[in-house]
Amino acid sequence: MVKKFEELGIIIDEESKRKEALESLNSSGKVLSMELIARPKEKEKIFITASAETYEVNKKKYILATYLDRTDERKAQKKIVASEKKYRELTERISDAFISIDNHWNLTYVNAKAQELIQKKKEELIGKNIWDVFKNTISSSTRGKIEGALKKQEYVHLEQFHPRNNIWIESHVYPSPEGLTVYFRDITQRKVSEEENQKLLAVIEKSPGFIGLSGMDGGGIYLNESGRELVGLSNEDAISNYSILDFFPEDSRQVIKEEYMPIIFKNGSWSGEGYLKSFKENRNIPAALSAFLINDKNNNKPIGIGSVAFDLTDQKKTEREILELQNKMNAAIRIGKIGYWNWNFEKDIIDWSERMYEIYDVEPGRKIDVAFTKTLIHPDDLVMHDTIIDTKISQRDNSSFSYRIIHRDKSIKYVKVQMEVTTDASGKVIASQGTAVDITEAKEFEKRLENQNAELKKTNSELDSFVYSASHELRAPLASIMGLLDIIKKEKGEPETINRLEMMENSVMRLDAFIEDIISYSRNKHMSLKCEKVNFKEIIDKALQDLWYLKNTKKIHISTNLKTDCEFFSDRRSIAVLISNFLSNAIKYHDKTKTTPSIWIDVNTNEEKAVIEIKDNGIGIKKKSQEKIYDMFYRDSTDEMGSGIGLFIVKEIINKLDGTIELDSKPKIGTTFTLTLPNTYPNN
Repeated sequence: MVKKFEELGIIIDEESKRKEALESLNSSGKVLSMELIARPKEKEKIFITASAETYEVNKKKYILATYLDRTDERKAQKKIVASEKKYRELTERISDAFISIDNHWNLTYVNAKAQELIQKKKEELIGKNIWDVFKNTISSSTRGKIEGALKKQEYVHLEQFHPRNNIWIESHVYPSPEGLTVYFRDITQRKVSEEENQKLLAVIEKSPGFIGLSGMDGGGIYLNESGRELVGLSNEDAISNYSILDFFPEDSRQVIKEEYMPIIFKNGSWSGEGYLKSFKENRNIPAALSAFLINDKNNNKPIGIGSVAFDLTDQKKTEREILELQNKMNAAIRIGKIGYWNWNFEKDIIDWSERMYEIYDVEPGRKIDVAFTKTLIHPDDLVMHDTIIDTKISQRDNSSFSYRIIHRDKSIKYVKVQMEVTTDASGKVIASQGTAVDITEAKEFEKRLENQNAELKKTNSELDSFVYSASHELRAPLASIMGLLDIIKKEKGEPETINRLEMMENSVMRLDAFIEDIISYSRNKHMSLKCEKVNFKEIIDKALQDLWYLKNTKKIHISTNLKTDCEFFSDRRSIAVLISNFLSNAIKYHDKTKTTPSIWIDVNTNEEKAVIEIKDNGIGIKKKSQEKIYDMFYRDSTDEMGSGIGLFIVKEIINKLDGTIELDSKPKIGTTFTLTLPNTYPNN
């Protein structure tokens, strides 16, 4: 029969399973659900759940085998286990105790519930060998099953009684290439319930979780309040109208009836995970399930079936979140090309991810230790690298740092490393882990940017020097032209000639003013600030004297109001430029249609600041232009001469003095500029 079984593509590796299959087929003609490995010819092995039975036709025996492909399920299970390891913080939300163990049997993580059950703090456990920690509590048979789980990469479910603590522990052991993750819980209460269920029936009504009782035929007898609430039954619903199978989804009832119920009758109990049906809502409820026979005290014969279930909705949600976070993290690692590593100080072994081998240009799978990593680092950066590592270990510094490495083709690359350390209960550093990213492109870009900035600074400096020098050179011939024009005008000539000379003079003056503005800008840009006592009256008087040449200056009424009892300190030359520019604009753009064109100057100082307000009733500034007036060479009006650079210089000076400027202007009404400048009094 086994040969026929193999012809179907199913190979049973373990001798015990082979014998069990033969015995079951010979005795009952049926094999109960069994986890097997199938190796179809010339195909990759798959994991299946298989069952088989014999039947006879014409005095010939045949085997009818059915099997369900569990390969994807196993792969998904491995992903979940890996996700649990990477996102350990979520395990604190799981009601079960949880620990993770690496390939060397050292504990790498212990959640709060596990610490409570083990009665030790995680600082006493992390990094310790599991066989040393549990040497007095784990039996040799249990140890063999756990070691087999890692070796064969097979899930193991365990239940063990610990006489020293007088408790039962149920464990779910999930293997992965990195080690084991173990969920375990104290099931003492459940075991006691299985042994003394008759005594507990009187007190379980208010107990949490689903607790039910049925007859040997599966008919309902009792369901506690929490169980009713879980599946959506009210107190008025008669449990006698339901059977055990009614509490499960339709697609799982056949498996329960044909596989799990026989196990209960044969072994006396069954435990596992499954789904309960919600009668109130159209959904299935994930649950941890247990069922057991209830025996008569006198003759020890089974008289009923007890069942216990706990809602796993929150736990399953957490597991999904773990898986989703793992997928997101894996995507981030792929997109960001991030490598990660773990360094065990005691064994001097460094585990690398696949990306680390790519970043450092190392043959995949090569054993990595400290001595080898030093050969990858640029010789000029090796001392710096070792010093930083020692500092980070001693000071628990988690900041990032970068250094150069050398690839096999002798090319130089830059990597950025982030690391953190792990300590034992005594504070001794036992491990370090972190990430690495290739930042060669970023470093090369930084170098190019530095070179471009240096070149740009050099070009700007040369351009500033040229503008300043050229402007000075241009003013000399302009001054000569203006002098000659003045001489010619004084000579007797025709009115038309005099008019043309005045037009020439205006053009030359406009050009001279423009060059003066350029020189002022260049001078202000490179001039450092001085902290001096400022006399606003002297500055305003001097500005008005210097602006005598502007047309209609004498026709404008200028009013000055100074409240400067407190001394004010700032850069006197910069403030003089500010006031001169604002007064010049107020005079140039006065409203010629008004009978009394006016300018009002108000200055108020205190220990913190000076507020300078220059107001006029001139032509005003159009609203659409108010945001542009500080742009270089922008002019709101072409009626008056000007370079359009004056207010640009004003804005530069205001920023340099750390001040502010506000504008309020309406066409045909007037303009108000309000300057606020900090008092740089020495005591401030």
